[in-house]
Amino acid sequence: MKMLYFIKDMFNSPYKVVLSHKNENNNKPALIIVIITALFASFYRGNMDWSSAISVSFSLNFCLYFAACLAFKLAAVVNNKEVTFNEILSTWGFSYLPTVSFIAYIIITHVFFMNTKIGLSTPISIVLLAFIIAILIWKVIFYFIELKVVLKLNLIEMILASIVIGSVFVVCYMITGIVFGTKIPIV
Repeated sequence: MKMLYFIKDMFNSPYKVVLSHKNENNNKPALIIVIITALFASFYRGNMDWSSAISVSFSLNFCLYFAACLAFKLAAVVNNKEVTFNEILSTWGFSYLPTVSFIAYIIITHVFFMNTKIGLSTPISIVLLAFIIAILIWKVIFYFIELKVVLKLNLIEMILASIVIGSVFVVCYMITGIVFGTKIPIV
């Protein structure tokens, strides 16, 4: 029953959930979400065989999670903020909920709409595009909650931190795209 309240709060008020887990330094819920994301991301295999796809995707997911947490820690150091790495670990994992939803969307559309062409004017494509935009907005909300609640940044510091974090994210995406050939946004 407690899990149902947690899920309800995650959708209705992510600010409260992030704030409570920041204060508790409880890593379990965030890490469970990251593990579920890693498992879902493992289903996407690209041009690899299943065994290597699962091991690469699963490992890549955790590497990118820790790289994102390190980017937030770097932004905190640049802005002279006292934030522990454990606080960042325990809260950034919640931002993977939109990622899990996006990967589930990719899996579902590949299963149900694999051979059909979806044009821009079909009703299903409009619904799917709206879903993707909503997921992106949800992810951005988690990003700014992380900057404001966990790192305690003001607007100018958020802009500076976004430049630092954005640079790290671009490098991570380039490495994953070039080295591993994956195109799924996991960070």
